Amino acid sequence: METKGKQEKISIIIPIYNTAPFLEECLKSIIYQTYLTLEIILINDGSTDESGKICEKYANIDKRIKYFNRTKNGVSAARNFGLEQATGEFIGFVDSDDIVLPNMFELLYNEIINNNCHIAICDYFTKKDEFENEQKKSYERIILNSKTAIKETLSEDKWKGFLWNKLFRKEIVKGIVFNTEINICEDLLFVCQVLKNDLKVVYINKKLYYYRENPNSITNKNNINKFWWLLNSNNEIENVVRKYHPHCKNIIKKRKLSLFIFWAKNLAIINQYNKKIIKRIKIELIKLFPWFLTANIRHLISVILILFNYNSFYRLYQKYYLKKLKKDGEEEVRI
Repeated sequence: METKGKQEKISIIIPIYNTAPFLEECLKSIIYQTYLTLEIILINDGSTDESGKICEKYANIDKRIKYFNRTKNGVSAARNFGLEQATGEFIGFVDSDDIVLPNMFELLYNEIINNNCHIAICDYFTKKDEFENEQKKSYERIILNSKTAIKETLSEDKWKGFLWNKLFRKEIVKGIVFNTEINICEDLLFVCQVLKNDLKVVYINKKLYYYRENPNSITNKNNINKFWWLLNSNNEIENVVRKYHPHCKNIIKKRKLSLFIFWAKNLAIINQYNKKIIKRIKIELIKLFPWFLTANIRHLISVILILFNYNSFYRLYQKYYLKKLKKDGEEEVRI
């Protein structure tokens, strides 16, 4: 498929914090894109490793790179700064420890232009050995409106609310900023805000982005505070959904139910009997009554045990998980 007319500029925003071991590979995958009209915005968010030197090296190599060195303010503040600096007609985001396939931005741009869309979305992979095979595969596309796109985004088994598998027309993100008060699921919140408008979205079932599962990221850390971060971000997302996407209220309830059951199990997995979190889980589950009675049988049994006999639930799940660990031969649990 060929691009119609002259190439417009794509601004790619890359927040960076202590990802030196992966940064060069990431930057190479971007500067060698088949789509050439790029503005590559690197924001070093107070890194203490060699990330800054790597950024300077590539800024000297490629004139399309704009490098900014800032004190640490978090990924949301870095992305907001990147949006302020962006001069392209299109906006993309990349995480600095990931890799994009060589034709990712060309394909996404072409899909937007040729189908007269506002957003293009692709699939992604988490195993690096899929890289070569994915470049050869053909793909199919689906065109959606905002109402359908937000349902697919919020569904746990779809393309999710990641930023890095999407390309946006800049005009649709004007005035929308990342919430600097939350540090997890901030990307999903941003996407929910973008999709409040009447937009046309194209999704292609081709894996163009390699998402590296970094055990040192906030998302993967075994941190008890993660519960409160997730609760806060989910409340913010729920507020946006209630206001702009009321047809998705049951999807939000399902997400919340899964979150609280997950954390009730998680406390058992990491052997942290945290009374404050247990109390809050029970309060939030009661708020979902009577809706949770329509959940699948496994979820319903879990909810009943959590509400009425959490001690038994805790012990039973610990026993089950330890047995599963022994069977699978796993040595480490990451949440």
